[in-house]
Amino acid sequence: MFDLYGNYPNPFNPETTIRFTLNNNGFQKVRLDVYDINGRHVSTLYSGVLNGGTYNFKWNGRNSQGRAVASGTYIYRLSVKQTAQSGKMILLR
Repeated sequence: MFDLYGNYPNPFNPETTIRFTLNNNGFQKVRLDVYDINGRHVSTLYSGVLNGGTYNFKWNGRNSQGRAVASGTYIYRLSVKQTAQSGKMILLR
């Protein structure tokens, strides 16, 4: 259904790229979120529909209010339809 790749660079400062591929043809509902290590929602990088293909989304180390977050480990989570995968990334300020 999809492939989620490790973010690059990792660790990062000031931004990182999260890459994934949607393997099916046709549009699918997609959501890409960032959470802190305690599971609190930090930011939504994308929420909508995408066609099959490869996509790159950048995260600049800021929360949904535009404020810089602290150094630490963060989780990115890609949800496509009813399936989700996640990965770890480290922000060093």
